[in-house]
Amino acid sequence: MMRFAELGLAAQAAAEKVARTGVPFRFGSMSGRERRVIHMALRGNNAVHTESEGSGIDRQVVVSPKNGGKGPVRAGRGR
Repeated sequence: MMRFAELGLAAQAAAEKVARTGVPFRFGSMSGRERRVIHMALRGNNAVHTESEGSGIDRQVVVSPKNGGKGPVRAGRGR
C-alpha cells in the first residue's frame, strides 16, 4: 500500500511539472498494477493525459499535456 501512495504522489508531481513546462514526463518501467495507480491518480486532471507505451516488462506510463505539448498550460487564460 505504501508503494501505491508514493506512486500517487509521484503522479501528481509529474502532472504539475508537465502542466507547467508543456514537456511530457515518462515514468520508468512498472507493473500493470503500478501503471494503473498512475492512470487513476491523474484521470480527473484537465491539464494532462496519460498513456502506457512499450511492451512486456518495459511498459511505461507517459504523462503528456492535453494541449499537445505546445507550451505550458496556463490557468485562467481562456485556453
